[in-house]
Amino acid sequence: MRSHPKTPEIRSERIAPATSPRGDRETPDQNAQALSSLRRRADSTSFELIVDALTDVALERELDGSYRDMAAYIADVLATVAANVGSVDRFLAGRAGSWQASYVEQLLTGTIGPDDLALGELWRRRTRPLVVPLHIAELVEARHGLPGLTKALDRLDDGDPNAWDTEASGIEGDWVVAYQAYGERFAAVVRNRAADLGLLAPVQVVVNADPSAGWWSEEHRDGLNPDPTGDALEWLLWERAAEAVELPVNDRGDLIGLRDLAPAAPNGLRIL
Repeated sequence: MRSHPKTPEIRSERIAPATSPRGDRETPDQNAQALSSLRRRADSTSFELIVDALTDVALERELDGSYRDMAAYIADVLATVAANVGSVDRFLAGRAGSWQASYVEQLLTGTIGPDDLALGELWRRRTRPLVVPLHIAELVEARHGLPGLTKALDRLDDGDPNAWDTEASGIEGDWVVAYQAYGERFAAVVRNRAADLGLLAPVQVVVNADPSAGWWSEEHRDGLNPDPTGDALEWLLWERAAEAVELPVNDRGDLIGLRDLAPAAPNGLRIL
């Protein structure tokens, strides 16, 4: 089985705080300007909703009349958001290295644990559904450099157009069935791995099993396989499944184990 890129480090090397709130690298005026700029870029309605929600929580009292522990509450909220976007690094990517990012990172590290435990904690905190894409043609042809359906059709004898059409139709049907079967096995591994890791959020695997699907230009960017630098949780599940499930094509461009997938149908397709 072919190797895959190793899972990237979930978190980057720790950086000492750029400054404290009173620090010498970023003056209060500079800090205020940065925050003002960030607020302008943010959707004003979203910002107001967040402020209103946190204000309501802060004004609530516990059953014994005491004030709510807002520090713990905000830490839990931020950790959940970090889980939903995939990692702490992704959460802080908009202004990584600032003193604010440094202190928020410390808060999140204290909340979810050190690096070796953080990913598992992120699994448990995630609330948004996790969507794992699988573009099989791109995986086979781009990531592994294996021949695709086009190469298989190029090997046909084109002397008799009618015979070519009939044979090509059967080959295309075989490739569709093989890719669909691969997608089902891949999705099963993703779901099982997610369950093993304790992920409570729903998991959806979106499979493009079309062997002729494009992947080589900008117009095909949507729906391709995940980026290792993106959602760390998404990438981990995808990579584990890609390592566990044998590809449907070998180095010669032949389908692997096709006879074991399903009985042949009269039209040349195979029934799953």
